[in-house]
Amino acid sequence: MNRPSDATGRMDRLTPLETAVLAALADELSAQIPDLAGQILEALPGARRLTAEGFRTEIIVDRRRPSPPSGPTGWLGRVHGDVAPLEHPMAFQAEFLNGRLMALAGSTYDEDATAIDLRAARVTGLFTVTVTGRSVAWEPRRIRPQDSPLQALHHRDDDTDLPRERPPPIPPEVRAVGGMIFGGRNKYRPAPPPPPTLPALAPDEQKSWVIGVWVLAIVAGVFTLLLGLSWIVALGVTGYVGALLQRRTVQERLRRVWAAMHAHDS
Repeated sequence: MNRPSDATGRMDRLTPLETAVLAALADELSAQIPDLAGQILEALPGARRLTAEGFRTEIIVDRRRPSPPSGPTGWLGRVHGDVAPLEHPMAFQAEFLNGRLMALAGSTYDEDATAIDLRAARVTGLFTVTVTGRSVAWEPRRIRPQDSPLQALHHRDDDTDLPRERPPPIPPEVRAVGGMIFGGRNKYRPAPPPPPTLPALAPDEQKSWVIGVWVLAIVAGVFTLLLGLSWIVALGVTGYVGALLQRRTVQERLRRVWAAMHAHDS
């Protein structure tokens, strides 16, 4: 029986990427689904779908394995990892039905996932993201499927291309955390408003500002002399302080500090 070609992306075993990600998910979800690691050991891949947004792999657990007595239903997991040639890590989740593993999905952060070779791709730098946005590194373990009669279900003769189907969307909270971690804050949330522009000083105020600046500069120079330094150093300190305090950016910062102090006092 002929095996599918490389173009189909269909294989009789879990890929290195799928194996590593499922191992990380088994650790992360061990409290919710204690049986998950055992399910993965007796699982084989089903249909795979690859789109620009990511991939989805159907997972078939040996049907002779008893189903969990109870468990969650839906997409779970906060595992991330680097997959070449993508610039940013991918987010991975697994689908469950009453605690039974059904599928694995990987989603990108606005990158084209079709550049990934699912057959040869490997994931590195696996980590999980906590609800507070903290990333926790994870060391992957190698989990290989055991022999199972379900393997015969995955020997196909067809060379059909992968169907194009959108994977499940990244949950908003995961997308927001990924945006903060991978430099996409401006992409996933509005930029903070710019600081208010201060009005220009009136001529009398500008004159008072210049006088005050040079008084401070002279005080700095005198203080330098009191420290026992030479008059040349004192002149240099006086000129530097005077020129620094006359810069527009420094002036605006000092004015904002002054205004904030007055607002707090009032």
